[in-house]
Order: sequence, then C-alpha cells, then structure tokens
Amino acid sequence: GMVFGFQRSVLASTIGKNLGAITAFWIGRTILQSYVAKKLADNETFSLLDQSVEDRPFLTAILIKYSCFPEFVKNYGTAILRPVTLPNFIMATLLHGGPWTVLWSYVGVDASRRIQQNAADESITDPLLKIGLIVGGFVGIV
Repeated sequence: GMVFGFQRSVLASTIGKNLGAITAFWIGRTILQSYVAKKLADNETFSLLDQSVEDRPFLTAILIKYSCFPEFVKNYGTAILRPVTLPNFIMATLLHGGPWTVLWSYVGVDASRRIQQNAADESITDPLLKIGLIVGGFVGIV
C-alpha cells in the first residue's frame, strides 16, 4: 500500500500470495508427495488425520490456513492430505488471505499518508484502520 497505492497493492498482493501458495501446494502434491508418503506410512496420527479429512476437506483446509504455523507448513502440509483438492485449497487461501491483504495494504497507504504529512508520530485516528486492526487481531487470536 505504501508504494503502489491501495487498489494496486491489494491486486498485486492477492496475485502474488495465491500464486506462491498454489505453487507450493502443487510441488507438495506432485514432487514431494511420494517422499512424504513413505516417511509417514507408519505414522498412526497422520493416517487418522488423513481419514478424518475425507469427511470435510474444505473445512480442514480452512482450519489449517488459520492455524499458527508458518505459511510454508500450511501450504505443503495441506498438499499431502489427499482429500483436499486444488479448488478447496484455493478457496481456503483466498478466504484466509483476503482480509489480511486488504488490512496490510490499507496500513501501508495510511503510513504513506502520515509520512507525507510529516505526522508519523500521531496516534491512529482513522476509524476504519482501528476497526480493521481490532477485527484482525481478534481473528488472529481466535
């Protein structure tokens, strides 16, 4: 948001984040799946998780996306769960990443505006930014 403005930064961030996540999912699903499957073949916990995903693959993808693990763990980890399809993964990534992309793009625009006004030391007065930070913080904690 600070460099490109709000709309272009939301578009660029959405495209970049989703292409990166889809690429990681594809690599995990094609290139690394046989290797990981061999490593986890005797793991009872993983086999139980894989069986439970069959009932609700989209819900599982969403829950993994909202977990506190790093993004690469979420992307590659979801890829090894066979019932989670690429469309499920893409929708989960959009639903998870969309609000954060908008929030961080807006924060960048607001920071740029404050720097240009030479008022970077003021407190946050924009009500939309306050609401976004509160909701984002709440969702991130829960």
